[in-house]
Amino acid sequence: MTPARGNNGGDGKGKGAFDVGRSGEGEVPSDDGCSPAPVPTTVLVVPTARRSASVPADADRAAAPIAFVVSPMRPRRTLVPLASILLVAGLLTVPVAGTAADEPAEPARPEANTENLPPWPEPGSARVVPLQETGPADERLNLIVICDGYQAAEVDACHEDVDRNQAVQWSVEPFRTYRDYINVYLLEISSEDSGIRRDPEEDAPPEERDAKNTPLRLWYADGLTNPLARGITYGQPLEGPSNGSGCPGHPTPTTNPEYPLDAGILGDPRCNGHQQRAMYLNSYVAPALGVPAGSFRPTGGQNSGPQNIQTLAISNTFTYGGIGGRDATTSGGSPQAPLISLHELGHSLGTMQDEYPYSNRPEPGPPHPDSEPSSFHHTRIRNRARSTTPG
Repeated sequence: MTPARGNNGGDGKGKGAFDVGRSGEGEVPSDDGCSPAPVPTTVLVVPTARRSASVPADADRAAAPIAFVVSPMRPRRTLVPLASILLVAGLLTVPVAGTAADEPAEPARPEANTENLPPWPEPGSARVVPLQETGPADERLNLIVICDGYQAAEVDACHEDVDRNQAVQWSVEPFRTYRDYINVYLLEISSEDSGIRRDPEEDAPPEERDAKNTPLRLWYADGLTNPLARGITYGQPLEGPSNGSGCPGHPTPTTNPEYPLDAGILGDPRCNGHQQRAMYLNSYVAPALGVPAGSFRPTGGQNSGPQNIQTLAISNTFTYGGIGGRDATTSGGSPQAPLISLHELGHSLGTMQDEYPYSNRPEPGPPHPDSEPSSFHHTRIRNRARSTTPG
């Protein structure tokens, strides 16, 4: 397969209002589109030291993998309680002043039978890397970042793309203030092919662009017919029925995938992207976080997993793109990638809607039902009554 990156030469710097594209790996295409280990018996969790001036950037990646052992908890500070912030309301337990000295014991992690999981770094194999742990998973918002379309030799590029996203995320509100309430984990998955399917800016025949075999089946849904396609979604199987009914074990939208996995399911070309996502999360992330096996379902959207777990899939492409929801996506190499991530996470974590016209919706839609929208910044009221009382 033709790699999705590095086809055009150049210095790897894109031209945009937010120029943070990956350096040294090809020219970033124009962003003019619509915004939208060997482990036969254990699952790998690679402990990652927290970034600091005294810790070299690559030192933590050289650490030996340990089965289900995570980095030490970040000391919790006494913070102002979270009042009405929607990002974390109802999901997290707020530390109480004067009680931070007694750290709770780490919850027991369920046993996992992993003899059928491929050893790292074979294509399809995966490992969990804790990037930040601030407390028990059941008391935190847990952000699971997943790299899709990165071959084993591109793991460093995956880390670079994730680091850029995280650096911007922690610099803006509300992430900056509430960082101590968020755990972040990276799910590295070794991909068979480099890039993702139907990239509209990849210089390759359509049949080749649609045949890329990546763990999550991420694709630009309209990328074969629309050169401005920018929506990155979990795609259809490479083979068999488009709804994934041919996937071994058939983890349907109403049935949790088998756990532990039966041989041959993970990576089967008859499984669609949502089925693959659920199986990877159940096999690797659920044991690492101590959540019940089978917690993740192949439905996509709000019912695809525990309410305090958000995933962000980063695709190995320079082409601008992404989509929001509980299973949000973004492009890894685009200069705007960190801002795309924030925008898309806002849909699910902040219940926010787009506030720009869609190019394919030139006409106004039908009236909204006789109820207030679920999005907190929208209302059916056009003219609010103004108080006449002098203030």
